[in-house]
Amino acid sequence: MRKADQIDNPIVAETISQWREVQKITSNAPIRKMADIFTEVYEKNIWRGKQEDGYAVLNPEAEYTLEYIELIKNFLKEKNIKQIVDLGCGNFSISRQFLLPQIRYTGVEVVPGLVDYLRVKYSNEEIRFECLDITENELPDGEVCLIKEVLQHFSNDEILGVLRKCKKYRYLIVTDAVPHPKKFPDLIINLDISHGPLTRYHFNSALFFDKPPFNIPKIELLAETDFIEEVIFKTYLMTIPENL
Repeated sequence: MRKADQIDNPIVAETISQWREVQKITSNAPIRKMADIFTEVYEKNIWRGKQEDGYAVLNPEAEYTLEYIELIKNFLKEKNIKQIVDLGCGNFSISRQFLLPQIRYTGVEVVPGLVDYLRVKYSNEEIRFECLDITENELPDGEVCLIKEVLQHFSNDEILGVLRKCKKYRYLIVTDAVPHPKKFPDLIINLDISHGPLTRYHFNSALFFDKPPFNIPKIELLAETDFIEEVIFKTYLMTIPENL
């Protein structure tokens, strides 16, 4: 399997200063814990997201975000869902827009400070938050598991580990970014990377869950939306096979 450090020309970040900050974080990422890495990402706003009480969210008003909210809201209604698990819930600014009355929601994040903030501001009888490393810890129970723009930050082995844990859910909905094939015709399938703030997009790659090493046979494309003419956001409904 080809490794990310074999790629000579990753797509640089928005600014030189941002790229330098990313380099500092990723230089020793394989030996750092997820919580330490992503705490630093949030503290330094590495992703340059819109700030809300000190915690950033990316593109909250973008077309693909609004489409995602509507998609999930309709799915929850159609399937009469009563319990959601949201792995990598961020600052909850997106997820809270599709929640319906009487739905129990568990948001999961790896950054302790962010989880403390979410508990104080949003927790109630139906909404709770857990601080977990989803690559190491057991996952909360629920009917639907949402994983939006999270797996793209993990190594292939870490992704496989998370997907195996997701067999417990009736529905698994995964969203990730794919470089636009018109802009990046020589796309590398499932490049292996170390966990951290970068994604496969930065190395001309993307996750294709029906290809090795994942080989998930039952995948339904629920939505795809172009973004900034370079990225397509794809949302899939998956069934994880027992033999994964």
